[in-house]
Amino acid sequence: MRTNVWSVLQQSAAAGLAWALAGWLVEGDHHPFFAPIAAVVALNTGFGVRGVQAVNLLTGTLIGIVVGASAVWLVSAPSMALVVATLVAMLIAVAVGAARVTIAQAAAAAILTVTIPYGGDGGPQRLFDAALGVGVALVFSQLVFPTHPLRLLSQAEHALAFHLHRLLARTAHVADQRDDAQSEVQDALVSTHTAIADLESARSAALHIVDRTLRGVYLRRRTRTRVEAAGPLEGVAVMCTLVATTVLSAPEGSQTVLASVVRDIADVFARVAQAPPTDGTWGAAAFWDAAALRAEELHETLPGLRTHLADSGPETDAAISAIGILCETLRRTAT
Repeated sequence: MRTNVWSVLQQSAAAGLAWALAGWLVEGDHHPFFAPIAAVVALNTGFGVRGVQAVNLLTGTLIGIVVGASAVWLVSAPSMALVVATLVAMLIAVAVGAARVTIAQAAAAAILTVTIPYGGDGGPQRLFDAALGVGVALVFSQLVFPTHPLRLLSQAEHALAFHLHRLLARTAHVADQRDDAQSEVQDALVSTHTAIADLESARSAALHIVDRTLRGVYLRRRTRTRVEAAGPLEGVAVMCTLVATTVLSAPEGSQTVLASVVRDIADVFARVAQAPPTDGTWGAAAFWDAAALRAEELHETLPGLRTHLADSGPETDAAISAIGILCETLRRTAT
């Protein structure tokens, strides 16, 4: 929520600045709506890839305005000009292998060019306004509010630890109380899979930042080390989802016994999720150290647990095996 609000505030400020600059730089009957639109759309993406978004946006806008202005000049019927401009702009964007945002922006720019009267010098003026808006977005994303790659990674790791704790805590509660709250576990599973995808996106974005931004040059080595260290966390998360599924598939008598082990693992993730940042970032080292120690202790109890539940059926055995693999994964990842 906080990240989204911060992004919206940046987009709003960029839109206002782009509009003011366009009005100040160009005199006369001029309504530079392309400038704030370009600024907002360029910044309306995840932190770490806003520079690429800005370039893609400018490319699409360029295609759309040129095609739209040509359609107005060549086709007399406005409705037909709209159809032709939209079709041709999107086809050109597809032909050059553009990203989806570029294709969409090419169509939007073509539609706006055909349908909205514009003061000034038509197409060239629109191009100037769009370029100005993208320029403002680039200044915001690269100079004024650059994304810190390590902080981006830390936020994704922290969020995943929180969701893993919630998933396993809810699993333990359902298994122990035997109530009908499995829908909450399903919701937690969905949230966990989303957090896994977010971590993967953060890893890619962090590498992109250090390779293509000014700020990233000074953090390249540290960031690449952190990206590599965060990779196994995705495997740990997948094993947590398997533990939740197999534990709740075991017989009720086994679930009560397994719940205590699952709750212990959930507590590990809770401590990690609540850990304060270090040097402005929340590092993976704290996660691995805490998880490894507790995972080793829990792993040593599993043979006795398996003996205690020896006659509980294959579902129970599968759940214990999943817990064992999770503990072993945590141990190996930390070494």
